[in-house]
Amino acid sequence: MRFIAHRGYSAKYYQNSEEAFIKAGEENFFFGVETDVRLTKDKVWVCCHDDNPFRNNSLRVSKVNIDVALSSELKKSKKGMAKWNGPVYLCTYERYLEINAKYGMTPIIELKCKDIDDDSIKNLVELADKICAGKVIYIGYSAKDLLRIKAIRPNAKVQVLCKSPYGGNKYLNMGLDIDHMAFTFSPSLLKKARKLNREVNVWTIRSLIGAKIFVKLGVDYITTDYSYKNKLKSRLD
Repeated sequence: MRFIAHRGYSAKYYQNSEEAFIKAGEENFFFGVETDVRLTKDKVWVCCHDDNPFRNNSLRVSKVNIDVALSSELKKSKKGMAKWNGPVYLCTYERYLEINAKYGMTPIIELKCKDIDDDSIKNLVELADKICAGKVIYIGYSAKDLLRIKAIRPNAKVQVLCKSPYGGNKYLNMGLDIDHMAFTFSPSLLKKARKLNREVNVWTIRSLIGAKIFVKLGVDYITTDYSYKNKLKSRLD
């Protein structure tokens, strides 16, 4: 079973932060680390879920250049239950890839922005190729954008995010792997995926009981905020 750290080790550290990514690697439990990526105004990829992650609510990632984005403190509200010391700032996509490479983890890259230009898609893929030898998984709600990635790298692994069995069936029928919401996942989808030789990821697991359910079911990946080290067996390769 392969476990994926949701936005880094987000149960204990600020989500999508450099520290959360590093701590996921140090935990020696996670197969990969998921992050959300967005583009700054000057077309630099950074790791964040929302377009307005800053304490200054007037700022938007898509409306500022990289120098402003990296020097602007992030909202305390985005730290959830995690503990922290001092201010937290954005992590660049490039740095995120470097951390994954250092700890031998697989980057799980979620595209959050819309209307991505061709050069930026190409840059996203080329950085992953350069730093992680292309051993990454791209995920997102837009099958169209994921197929654009595969047009550049036909062997790229992609998973379409789904919230309903209808969506899961749709994308499996298209010959794509899926990353499905756990609460709405149907075991029949796994059966269909196996028949079509497709992979299944589920998100987001936040309890040991939930993790055990999907381990027993036999999905390929479990995306979680938590580490279950010494409680569940994890494949790190």
